[in-house]
Amino acid sequence: MLRSVFCCVFLLTALFIVGLSSALAAWTQKEGEGLSITSGFLSDADERFSTDGGREAAIPFNAALVQFYGAYGVRDWLTAITGGGYLWRQSGRSDDTLLIATIEPTEIGARIRLYAEGSSVISVQPLLRVPGELGGTVIGPYGSQGYDIETRVLFGHNETLFGLPMFMDAQAAYRYRFGGEADELRLDLTAGATVFPQLHLLLQSFTVIGVGEAEPPFLAYDQVKLQASAVYEVFDGVSIQAGLSATLYGREVIAERGAMLGLWWRYSL
Repeated sequence: MLRSVFCCVFLLTALFIVGLSSALAAWTQKEGEGLSITSGFLSDADERFSTDGGREAAIPFNAALVQFYGAYGVRDWLTAITGGGYLWRQSGRSDDTLLIATIEPTEIGARIRLYAEGSSVISVQPLLRVPGELGGTVIGPYGSQGYDIETRVLFGHNETLFGLPMFMDAQAAYRYRFGGEADELRLDLTAGATVFPQLHLLLQSFTVIGVGEAEPPFLAYDQVKLQASAVYEVFDGVSIQAGLSATLYGREVIAERGAMLGLWWRYSL
């Protein structure tokens, strides 16, 4: 029972971090220009995916996350990025509830543009993830247990279809984890369309594949998550994002569903 609680808590944490390092897409910021995103997420789950990918009942979970992301153009071809957050997690039923609040890992990295021709761009992104708040309960440790290093390759392309400006972004990454968690292969796909000058629609998928074995009490897991959202520019440089997400398929992972609200701020220094 306690081990099951811990495993689901750990996996719920992992679900929230899929979008942070891929928030900017393949394009880099212009020199002297920056982007700041503050987002809030609410999520719950009462089912999980088993080892063979089937759905089964799980201990109820609720979570809330405040997440911060920043990007700044050091040069036109080089963007510095950082991010982090704070997570509240509650698991169990009313008569047996576990509540955890923890600082999320901090991400520090750079996006380097290698190629840009016409409407296409290719970039690479090295990233260091610094452990957040570490702690322990009667069911063992929680939070990231070590530093992570991620290498990411990004491809972006702009196009006009049916009279609408559109873009697609594809990212592939390998995350090496120094703690007890298994390494990860990641594939993030985004399709976006500008339906009005101030309104942009996004459809994103986030895939995580566990590589190798995890050390107890962690579990190697697979996950396919889908998120649909809209970004509306309220003022010049200020936008609001709202969206819904769900885990479509997985292995040893909870069947999470959630909603998000974000504030985007573009600025120049």
